[in-house]
Amino acid sequence: MMHQYNDGLPILLSYQTDWNAETAEIGLCEKSRRIGLSWGDAAERVAYAAEGRGTVYYMSYNKDMTETYITDCADWARQIGEVASEIIEDEIIVDEKEIKRFRIDFPSSQSIIALPGNARMLRSKGRPGDVVIIDEAAFCDDLDELLKAAVAITQWGGKVRIISTHNGDENPFNELITDVRAGKVPYALHRITLDDAIEAGLARRICTVKGDTWRPGYAEAWREAQFRKYRDSEAADEELLCIPRHGAGAW
Repeated sequence: MMHQYNDGLPILLSYQTDWNAETAEIGLCEKSRRIGLSWGDAAERVAYAAEGRGTVYYMSYNKDMTETYITDCADWARQIGEVASEIIEDEIIVDEKEIKRFRIDFPSSQSIIALPGNARMLRSKGRPGDVVIIDEAAFCDDLDELLKAAVAITQWGGKVRIISTHNGDENPFNELITDVRAGKVPYALHRITLDDAIEAGLARRICTVKGDTWRPGYAEAWREAQFRKYRDSEAADEELLCIPRHGAGAW
């Protein structure tokens, strides 16, 4: 059974479907926290791998992120009726260290593989159609090296997707965003603030999931409540409005 919500909104909100529909070789998204972008992305990658278009490599900064994403993928496979293996968990050796890897396999012979961000892991990847996703890129170690390894994936028709909230204006992720805006690199750029997400229906969806009663002013009150949770406005602006904090986040 598909995810069902009684709020009159589509299962994926407009910013989620816009991201999933991006066709550029390399796409970036600077985003607010907790708007469901990675969850929606998982739906697209399940369909992609199940149809045999390529293998998907998901990378982020820790095991919890990778495990959550692969669990979302497995859930989407069940929801949309795609045949897939159970989640396979194993360990591989990289730089003499054990790294935890998660994967689900499809009858198409393609897979979705989730593992910690490590540039060496991408050096042998890049078959036609492969996709690399780097999630919460601003928090990955040595993002510059990771991006350098990922870009070559596109040479044989692969794609790269980079998703993150901000982590300071001196962080490599923000520097990359700045270069894209300046036209220095030909990447597609998406920007999704909390306000953008609310306009698309996020507060209404959260109301539904929480079992609250929708009423006039709910979205405005919910938004105000989120900002009040932060101790200073710069932190709220960075986490929710995609405005990187000055002088923070450099590696």
